[in-house]
Amino acid sequence: MTQQNAKFSSANSPNQFSVSPRGEKFTIPQRQDYSSKFQCLEKLGRSVRQQCKKIVAAMGVGLFGGVMAAIIADIEDDSNRPSKFVIRCQRPSTRGYWKILLLNRGKSIVKAEDPEVGERMARCVGRRFRRSV
Repeated sequence: MTQQNAKFSSANSPNQFSVSPRGEKFTIPQRQDYSSKFQCLEKLGRSVRQQCKKIVAAMGVGLFGGVMAAIIADIEDDSNRPSKFVIRCQRPSTRGYWKILLLNRGKSIVKAEDPEVGERMARCVGRRFRRSV
């Protein structure tokens, strides 16, 4: 087994957790959970396309990906409605999976000098983002 495959299989073995900086533990989804999440995204994608919104995927929701996802999700059309649908994705690893679950609660995972960063991330959850995967 290569080192890369070993990392992937260890992150998907039973009882793996991702721990947030504040110590909260989150169970990492298993491979068998992926198909239901993908089906949910497919259904959501069809609905969003019918609304003529553009779909944007943000891969990784850390300092750069999370902030960019919030900025894009905050873009409005001429009628002041969100014009983009943002799907945030995070690899199910012990190191970073916790980010998705905190964002799904409306918590900003980024501390920045600019207070608008955290406010925008929290504002976009639920209203402009769908639950992340």
